[in-house]
This record gives sequence, structure tokens and C-alpha cells, in this order.
Amino acid sequence: MRFAAAAGRLPVPAFSLVVLLILSVFVGSIQAQNWVKATATPEGDTLVRSGLSSVTIRAEIPFEDEAVRTEYYRIVTLRRDVERVLPYAEEAATLLQRLDADLAALDDKRERQALIKAREGQIQLKLEARLQQLTRQQGEIMVKLVERQTDRTVHEWMQAIKGKTAAFYWQNMAKMGGIDLKAVYDPTGADREIERILR
Repeated sequence: MRFAAAAGRLPVPAFSLVVLLILSVFVGSIQAQNWVKATATPEGDTLVRSGLSSVTIRAEIPFEDEAVRTEYYRIVTLRRDVERVLPYAEEAATLLQRLDADLAALDDKRERQALIKAREGQIQLKLEARLQQLTRQQGEIMVKLVERQTDRTVHEWMQAIKGKTAAFYWQNMAKMGGIDLKAVYDPTGADREIERILR
């Protein structure tokens, strides 16, 4: 009877009940996603367990001056680049050394060319797409790490496998991108930071 008298509006107690129902459903869905429970131990301590996602908070690293800050981030970036490139360099070095050993066992020029072509296709399938995603600095590190692994520069590998003309061509192309295929790894000089990271 009271509902009709309100001319279409819910009476206050009914309205409160509807709001409470909506809130209980809403709060129930929040609690299903993010929950916090406190449990008392026999010793009287309170342990809190939660289903909330974790948040990592890092403090700003205090630097004495801008030069120290720049050097810190250079080393952090170098470490990241070396760690990214190292598996590729090791895989490339293994493939090159295996190809070199297989070529040494062949005397026929046609067989050698067929083997080189087949292996070149394998290397492209395995590495080319990943290597194209490297930055220039990562490319430089890759060239040096291949030399470190094999004791031969990438340019020397190109000469041995593809010939002097191809090596000359690829050296010029790499130079245009800022990478020297003749780069030699120097663990006590220019590359001592890389060597420290590797060790």
C-alpha cells in the first residue's frame, strides 16, 4: 500500500535496501579480486595476508654529480646490451667454427659452395630476424664477441667463407651503419668493461 502512495517512488527503507544490495554485490566483487585477511597467531601476533598485487618501490639513487650518474647508466646499459647479445654471439661463433671444420674436409669447389649456401640459409633462419632488432651498440658488441669467441674477426670470416669481394662489400655496408667488421676484442683496453661483465 505504501508503495502506491509514493507515486512511483520507492519508500526510504526500500530504497536503502536496494542501495545496500547493490553495494554488497559491488564490494563482494572487489573483495573477490583484492582481499586482505588478518590472522592472530597463538603468540598474540597478527599476520596479514592479501590478494593484492605487489608493488615495487625503488628509491632514486643519489649521485654525487652528473658525471657519476652518466657513467652509472652507461655501465647499466652496457651490461644489458652484453647480456642480450652474448647468446647470439656464442651461437654465431659455433655455427662459423662448425662450417669452417666442414669446409676444411671438402676439396671440391662446388661441394664447398653448396655447403656454404646451405649453411648461410640456416644461419639466416636462426639469427637474421633477431640480429636485425639489435641497436648499433649491440651490433658492435656482437662483432667483438664473435672475435673473442673465435679469434677471428667477422671480416676474416667473411673473407674465408664468401671471398674478398663479399667481405669488402659487407665491411663498407657495416661502416655506413657505424660498425667495423674488422674490430678486434681488447679485454685489457677498450673492452675491459665488457670483459668484466662477462667474467
